[in-house]
Amino acid sequence: MIINSSNSNTKREYGYSNTPFGLCCISFKDEAIDSFNFVSSTSDYNMNENYSSKQNLYINNKKAKELVSQIFESNKAPDIILKGTPFQIQVWNELSSIPRATTTTYGKIAKAIGQAKSARAVANAIGANPIALLIPCHRVIRSDGSLGGYKWGVNLKRDILQWELDNTKII
Repeated sequence: MIINSSNSNTKREYGYSNTPFGLCCISFKDEAIDSFNFVSSTSDYNMNENYSSKQNLYINNKKAKELVSQIFESNKAPDIILKGTPFQIQVWNELSSIPRATTTTYGKIAKAIGQAKSARAVANAIGANPIALLIPCHRVIRSDGSLGGYKWGVNLKRDILQWELDNTKII
């Protein structure tokens, strides 16, 4: 479930956990994830530097590991909290409708949200996605079929797409 807003006074927790693709740092409030980033080490991504409200920020690696386990080992993804402009949220909601192990293009996303001539703006919104994997920006490719960019590198994008293909059950 996507939650579009949250109370900024709520206690925010964050933590680090391993994934099939390396280490990640996630932040969450009351079981809902609001940030998921791949990192090279625990010192690579400092939550205190990435959030303006530091007074309610606490580390909880145990909960982070539970949420990451839920993402990769169950069919039920955790809830997510989206914070962005109305246009970004519209794009991110559209990304969430892309089936696992499939891809689409920036232009098709633009057309799907009724902004057919806004592929570049869509690409910018996709690049600003704060929640890797759960808002599947890795499933968007260029119209020529090439993978295009990815915040954490095109090799990781390729690996995630292959992992989804290998781990999608055909019924």
